[in-house]
Amino acid sequence: MKKRFLLIIAMLMAFTICLKADEGKEAVSTYQAFILDGEKVEIAGYLIEGNNYFKLRDMAAILSNTDRKFNVEYEKGQTKIKTNESYKKLPTDLQVAKDEKLRASMVTNKVLFDNGVAEKLVDLDAALIKQNNYVKLRDLGKYIGFEVGYDKKTQDIIVNTKSDKNKKEEMTEKKADDKTEQIKALKVLAMNGPTAMSLAPLKDVLGENLIISASIQEQIAALKKNQGDIYIIPSNLYAKLRNSGENIKALSSNAGLVVDLLGMNELKSVEELKGKTLAIMGRGAIPEIILRKLLEVNGLTIKDINLIYLGSPEEAAPILKKNKEAYVLVPQPFATVLPAKIKGLKSALDIDKEWMDKKLPEIITALVVVKEPVYKEKQDAVDAFVKAYKDGVDKLLAGPKDYSKTIEEIMGLKAPIAEKALGKIKYIDLQGKDLTKALDDFFSILLENNAELIGGKLPIHE
Repeated sequence: MKKRFLLIIAMLMAFTICLKADEGKEAVSTYQAFILDGEKVEIAGYLIEGNNYFKLRDMAAILSNTDRKFNVEYEKGQTKIKTNESYKKLPTDLQVAKDEKLRASMVTNKVLFDNGVAEKLVDLDAALIKQNNYVKLRDLGKYIGFEVGYDKKTQDIIVNTKSDKNKKEEMTEKKADDKTEQIKALKVLAMNGPTAMSLAPLKDVLGENLIISASIQEQIAALKKNQGDIYIIPSNLYAKLRNSGENIKALSSNAGLVVDLLGMNELKSVEELKGKTLAIMGRGAIPEIILRKLLEVNGLTIKDINLIYLGSPEEAAPILKKNKEAYVLVPQPFATVLPAKIKGLKSALDIDKEWMDKKLPEIITALVVVKEPVYKEKQDAVDAFVKAYKDGVDKLLAGPKDYSKTIEEIMGLKAPIAEKALGKIKYIDLQGKDLTKALDDFFSILLENNAELIGGKLPIHE
């Protein structure tokens, strides 16, 4: 009997405690004006223990025409908030508060936030008032993305849905920092010359992972031994490697036309080369193919000129000093160095203009490539590099003087020469199908004139 009496007493005490809990917290109808993006809106809210609470559906209704719109759904007892989705206002929304003071039961709801990409289940504190969920304004703002403020002078509640600019900038900077860290981990190999120059804007990011090769042989050896992640190589070498079975992927074009025709006298057209002495580097190499094609489309052949092959760019100077009527076709940056050594020497003809005027395929002399296994393993980092590289080249061309000192550091070319040379080098930005189509068009010219340059046939790109 005594035990039964004690049990009844315990039950009564528990019931009393539950009743007390159910009484909840005091909620007072807010007197403060609600300012949304600078405009006053009418919305009923309650002040509970110093915090403003507003009905979830009311907030969805007033934000429906802002960048922070969201929809509210209830499914199988689960509250779901879909951000950036329109909300259809109900007749019961945005009603005037009839009670200035009442009791609110404080609860914690499991709310599923869905941004269209991923879902996140969060605990959202709420006040249950007349079977409606009223949420703390600052908590909702944290998940939806609007800012909540308070004007001490007017005592207005300030909600700003457009003030996430700084947050977006911070996120952008954070993402940029993350991408930079990924790029830093990549080892990039390029040859001395225009390709190395194009990497000047990324020098500080890559640091010791930027490796400049002195010759094509060094670049091939490094590629064969997998000593790098990304390589900038001659376009015809890419074709040869593909045709030999090397699993290599072209990411982006790099250099286009990098040669310049120099002489003491300017030429008005290609036809004026007839009967002239012309010194050129690389027997059967791309510069000679470019020359042959230009002669062909202008009604000439290689037999119409006195062609001299150079072993190195330095061999051009004695020829020009001996024969004032001679011309040389040499690559940058040497084409900028040479006129500084020989008085009166200048660019004699705009080769690129002559080429484009004849509607010939774009010249692509270098490519940014990666081995397929490396790309699969480090795709995010490699893609980030390609984007950063393109942006870097744009900056390089827009302000060559800004990077001339860096070029001097990485390849020993004097800054003033580097600055001038950049104005003569054509960099091309092609990727994907645009790149492969342009390569096939250019390779067709190489195939026609010297098939060995690309390994005997057009490569199958992927």
